[in-house]
Amino acid sequence: MRFDWLKTTGMSMTNVPSVYIFYDNKYYHHDLDSTEGNIEDPTTLINLMNKIMHPLLQLNSEAEIERFLDLSQEPEETTPFLKKNHAYFGRYYTEKALKTRALALIFSKEDYDQELKYI
Repeated sequence: MRFDWLKTTGMSMTNVPSVYIFYDNKYYHHDLDSTEGNIEDPTTLINLMNKIMHPLLQLNSEAEIERFLDLSQEPEETTPFLKKNHAYFGRYYTEKALKTRALALIFSKEDYDQELKYI
């Protein structure tokens, strides 16, 4: 079969079209139909790729932390992948019933690398 390699990844293919991203020896699945059938809108795929490459958003001030914790607003990513143009989810974000964010506080710069591995 054409998709036998999917069995080796342990991932299933529930919808077509789908995108499989291989990064850092791991497979990630993205169902293009998750953007309400608009497969021409790459926003969710671009944001997934960004999160795979840059899973953490470093916050440097109390104001940034407060903005991050405000679930009514979509967080703005400023990673090297997105450079100057953040790909906003827009309606796809605002209409989601469940929005989740996690905040990790690391107090010692010496422990930073080790703590990131745990996260």
